[in-house]
Amino acid sequence: MSLNDIKTDYILIDFWASWCGPCRSEIRNHLLKEYDKFKDIFTIYSITIDENDSDWRNAIDFDESSSFVQVTINKDKDQNKILKQYDVTAIPKNFLLDKERKIIAINLRGDELYLKVRELILNSKEK
Repeated sequence: MSLNDIKTDYILIDFWASWCGPCRSEIRNHLLKEYDKFKDIFTIYSITIDENDSDWRNAIDFDESSSFVQVTINKDKDQNKILKQYDVTAIPKNFLLDKERKIIAINLRGDELYLKVRELILNSKEK
């Protein structure tokens, strides 16, 4: 699924892997909660860098994160290009995109994501 296919106002691109403890913790403890609160305006576009399909699919099942858009770049010939384009040198790493699909925040962790999305909602209501 392309980013252009997503109709919500905001997209969080999240780079992760099944073997990454901090990634999995962030998914279970924060991303799932924020998605449930804001799913009408907010999509999580989850990109795994796992090399084994069963590993990341099992992680999605275990974490119950199948409601996110799930993408893998493990066999993609452009994997290095995508990682370089977003300057991903370590995971977890995420990017919040606005309605024009411009990056408006990077590496929102824990409550930072909730606070940012709430701020965006409040600002849009004031306009």
